[in-house]
Amino acid sequence: TPTWSMKRFARPVLLLLAAALPLGVAAAAWHHAGPRSTRSSRAAALRQQLPAAPPLPEEGHEIEVRCERVAYGGLGIARTDAGATVMLSDHTVPGELVRALVTRRRRRHVEARTTAVLEPGPASVAPPWSELFASCGGCQLQRMAYAEQLATKRRWVIDAIARCPGGAAAVLSRASPAHASGAGHSATPAALAAAALEPIVRATVPSPKQTRYRNKATFFFAPSDSGLGLVVGSKAADDAGRVVPIGGEGCPLQAEEADAVLASVAAWARRTALPSFDVRSGRRGEGALWQAVLRTASGGAGGGAAVQLELVTAGAASSAALAALAALAASLLEAHEPLVRVLHTEAPVPPPPDTGASRGRRRQRRGASPDACAEAVAVLAARGGGDSLAVAVQRPGGGAPLRFEVPPRGFWQVNDGGTDLLVRLVADGVALGLASGRGNELPVAAHGAGREAGREEERRPVEEAPRRLALVDLYCGSGLFGVSLAATTSFASVLGLELGAEAVAAAEANAAANGVGALCRFEAADLAFSGRPPAGLAAALAPGGVDLTVVVDPPRAGLSGAMRGALRRSTCSVLVYVSCDAQTLGRDLAALCGAEGAGTAFRLARATPVDLTPHAARVETVCVLSRA
Repeated sequence: TPTWSMKRFARPVLLLLAAALPLGVAAAAWHHAGPRSTRSSRAAALRQQLPAAPPLPEEGHEIEVRCERVAYGGLGIARTDAGATVMLSDHTVPGELVRALVTRRRRRHVEARTTAVLEPGPASVAPPWSELFASCGGCQLQRMAYAEQLATKRRWVIDAIARCPGGAAAVLSRASPAHASGAGHSATPAALAAAALEPIVRATVPSPKQTRYRNKATFFFAPSDSGLGLVVGSKAADDAGRVVPIGGEGCPLQAEEADAVLASVAAWARRTALPSFDVRSGRRGEGALWQAVLRTASGGAGGGAAVQLELVTAGAASSAALAALAALAASLLEAHEPLVRVLHTEAPVPPPPDTGASRGRRRQRRGASPDACAEAVAVLAARGGGDSLAVAVQRPGGGAPLRFEVPPRGFWQVNDGGTDLLVRLVADGVALGLASGRGNELPVAAHGAGREAGREEERRPVEEAPRRLALVDLYCGSGLFGVSLAATTSFASVLGLELGAEAVAAAEANAAANGVGALCRFEAADLAFSGRPPAGLAAALAPGGVDLTVVVDPPRAGLSGAMRGALRRSTCSVLVYVSCDAQTLGRDLAALCGAEGAGTAFRLARATPVDLTPHAARVETVCVLSRA
């Protein structure tokens, strides 16, 4: 029987074949891969046994296909009668029979744009709005019933973990045989892992609101079709370089107060002589308008929403452009009482969207364009005191809400109601992890159980723990999780680490405002390191005489390989991972829970998807990992 090390060497060859092989054949080929001397001959033999690839439709042809499922990111997956894979454009629902135009041939599949829905699927619904539906690229799932959206997002989390290289092995090595056996005796490792994850991945927690939930939305300027003035809108579903003008109903995902400000900006844009930034070519004129970023906060006057507008230009603006923007800001502040601040940001000119440089930018820290890359930010107009956004967060377990001040351009979760859910789930996860460390068995809930099912069982109070507890909050932002846990549990110390000095200062202020300033400490640190961890992080992950709990809330790029290694080598007994990207979550869990690597592997005890972005092809996930 070949050893595991032998099978590792065969991986590069077999991965090339896996996409074309049936899953059972691919798994068998992996299992029987032998030493280096036999790999080439066995790979050649497998290629000869492959069935002929199904013919791909030609570009420009129309086809009729039925959508089988929606993949992570929002594209529909279908197959032609001959078996060729078709990647359908956004807004497709499982079960729908559609007519589609083939737009591009790839090596093993084709891309197609849906031109007509011939038969609706079981979960097809009319979108909750009309004007933007056909062309807006912001809500890929808007024609899917909300219950189906929640089920789809749970499936994305399971698939991302089970199908990630190394993910299946990491899950199966710690899974109960009874859970894994549900997939059948001839199932592939990915199918076995998916079956083992069924009792671990809970039902997706729904957003409290499906419309008017976004507290931040970004819109783009573009030339109008008439050539006079500009339009303001969202990126098109079929062309990221094209802007779809916002209609009379505005954007139904953001607050009505923000919609009113956006309507005024759009009216001004139709009359302005300023140029707009061309995202395709990078061409611009002086003061080229790029984005209008609207943020809302619950701490407005009289309990209403406070609105902030950020006008972004690509590069430095001329004096005439600055004067025009200042006049706009003054008029907006006078016309809209909820508007508290208008900012101007001069952002670096981004590369065209199809270059390698632009892909690299998308892998940077969240908010990197333009938030983390801005060269200059100025306040054009403001009312009242203060320079931050006030947000209230429900205290886990009840009691007076916690108060946070967020920097004008600082990171905050995009859904205020969903933020309350995240904080509660993180607090529950810490309690569950510590209970598991005491030898208590974690309760397993069926994925169909309601959100409140087993709630009292989950909330084992951390305060009962006799041990000295320490918390490290990585990628802490303005201190959301660190301050919330410090205010509601018995941690002896809380250390938060974040890259930006502005976020660190906000976290310190929020800790003091919520009465835990003496307990919390926040420091600036580069958490995207690739070699040795920063000294502060290394010391924090190996404290003496305490039980260490770590909360991580990384950007979409997830954890770096060095960070994953540092967490495995740490003395952390409970790790709560808050993910905003299912694919990087799967990669990170494979490294944290797998057999390979230094340090002690974690065990995935529970994963709870949370829908912070209804109608969008994204999912947040709160994972509880322990070493028990």
